[in-house]
Amino acid sequence: MPYSVIAYSPDALLGALADGSYQGDGSPGAVADTRKRVESKQHYRFLTKYFMALESRAPRTIVIEKQYVDHDFLEDYAAYYSRCFQSFERFCRRIHFFSADFCQDDLRGALENGASPLFDALKRSYLGFIVVRPLPNRIIGRTCLSTYPDTDSATREFPALRSYEVSLFGIALKVRSVAFQEQDREVAACATSALWSMFQKTGVLFHHGIPSPVEITRAATASDEDGSRSLPNDGLTPRQQANAIRSIGLEPFLIGMPESGIARKWDYLRAVTHAYSGLGLPILISLELQAVENPAAAPGEGHAPRTPRSLGFHAVTAVGHRLEAVEAGAVKDDGPRLTATRLSRIFVHDDQAGPFARLWFHNNHIQTALPPRDNGDVVVAEPRHVIVPLYHKIRIPFDNVYRAVSDFDSAYNSFVLFLQSRDVRCAGTPLEWTIRLESVQGLKERFLAEMPDAVSSVRAAMSRLLTRNMPKYLWCCRASNGGLPMAELLYDATGLVQGSFFYDAFARHKLMEGFSAAAESPQAPENIRRSPDCLAVLRAIRQHKV
Repeated sequence: MPYSVIAYSPDALLGALADGSYQGDGSPGAVADTRKRVESKQHYRFLTKYFMALESRAPRTIVIEKQYVDHDFLEDYAAYYSRCFQSFERFCRRIHFFSADFCQDDLRGALENGASPLFDALKRSYLGFIVVRPLPNRIIGRTCLSTYPDTDSATREFPALRSYEVSLFGIALKVRSVAFQEQDREVAACATSALWSMFQKTGVLFHHGIPSPVEITRAATASDEDGSRSLPNDGLTPRQQANAIRSIGLEPFLIGMPESGIARKWDYLRAVTHAYSGLGLPILISLELQAVENPAAAPGEGHAPRTPRSLGFHAVTAVGHRLEAVEAGAVKDDGPRLTATRLSRIFVHDDQAGPFARLWFHNNHIQTALPPRDNGDVVVAEPRHVIVPLYHKIRIPFDNVYRAVSDFDSAYNSFVLFLQSRDVRCAGTPLEWTIRLESVQGLKERFLAEMPDAVSSVRAAMSRLLTRNMPKYLWCCRASNGGLPMAELLYDATGLVQGSFFYDAFARHKLMEGFSAAAESPQAPENIRRSPDCLAVLRAIRQHKV
């Protein structure tokens, strides 16, 4: 039988993974050793917890394709594994997960009849798949799984998801995910796997081919001048990562993390990740992994914690985040409050842990999904830089837009203080700003979705923008107060850094309209009247009001 259908359980998953991996000479001892090796893998432990976290959508049935040709593994096989003296299979296994209950007889009967209610049940309950590579240890190949559900206290967002069409014996299935795979340390290191996951989405966004891991490694190391070999690969430097991104026609934008203060570094990482993910971009994050003493296991008062120990550098791909319902903070002193500071977790594809693993901001550390060390120390991450894969026309960086928003926010705060000094009652500060990069198509689709619930003046402004020729990519900066929309500022992401890249703006609240009307008054605060960019925003707001 070319397939098998079994009820899901952690032990069934273990057996499916072990059966698909390399089992030496196939003797009972070799098979038993393979099972033990798979059971000890962090990926297996992570996946069992991941499926449990899906709650009502947890898998109940798995279908195993026993001979599956995986494009990416086939490329790696032809370039590397087929040239080994030791013989390795070129066929993989693919494990499909469903939240519905059915058995092998049910599926066989449906396939024999060609039409069955089971097909619709399979489509509704499909959770994704894992490709098992026939290798000794690095067995987790292309993996596309459904994401976590939302919680009552927080919202999970996965902007980098794309749709994958899957054919299971002619049954058309779909799953929204971003493909993940484990590094094999032969043709791919952690950065290669991170780049491969990144290209899964940028290939859809920017219409480029998606290279296999071995092709990424070769492109990254093609121009090296140190004479080192590309295969097997021990890891990629930031320059090599940038080379791989350029090889598919995109521009790598490297952003370093600030050195001053843990909180500032965290907030900046959150701000950058949240801003660029608005376009659906996966972002490569370079981390230094460190082993630190577990606070829960440390002795009592007077104990001096051990110095963090570096475990080396590691690359992951950010594909989502979790927003908490808490008060937003500022990235810089006296700067605007950003929605991004409410991120409590960044979900990443971490080839050492698994798909949608969390980076958790907690206890003065960024905690990882990696298991504790043998001495009980926990593994934390220190961000070093991020690399954003950009279309070449996206020229204006986040920092420039942040400064423009900071100037406007400061002017608005001065206006409110000006009103309050004249005993005018108003409650408009502080504003919370959501700064995201968006495509013009995504922006207009959002406007259409928001228009039914908007007041007439906002609908009119959105309607005018819907029919206008606009830049292909824009920075969209939305101000709110206590959840109440106040204004939206649009900046041309394809503009010139040396000039004004402000595009348009409109008010979403009467207080912002009052700000625009009073800003050029001789009595208005000086920092408003002497800022050309701020005055341009306010003039645009007044024009939409007319």
